[in-house]
Amino acid sequence: MIRINVSEYIRINRIYLLDKNLSNTEKIFISLIDNLYNAKYDGCIANNYYFSEILNIKDRQIFKILKKLENDDYITITHFENKRIIKIKDTNFFDDL
Repeated sequence: MIRINVSEYIRINRIYLLDKNLSNTEKIFISLIDNLYNAKYDGCIANNYYFSEILNIKDRQIFKILKKLENDDYITITHFENKRIIKIKDTNFFDDL
């Protein structure tokens, strides 16, 4: 079994918490991405297995959430050095909150 290192809590930014376009799972998911920021890669490099274990949801659901967040312009997904890098986009869609 792979040991998952996780802090005691994650910070959920108010802009995600108040966003009516996100489900509760998506709010936690994007907050987890935000909390897992890796300065070396300028983004989150956690894999689907990590998200699946932490959130107790299936790999297919992880894929769907990532795709929705990407399609709705919350995140960008790129690849570098055999790693997937998930970055939260800086946008102004939170101005209506």
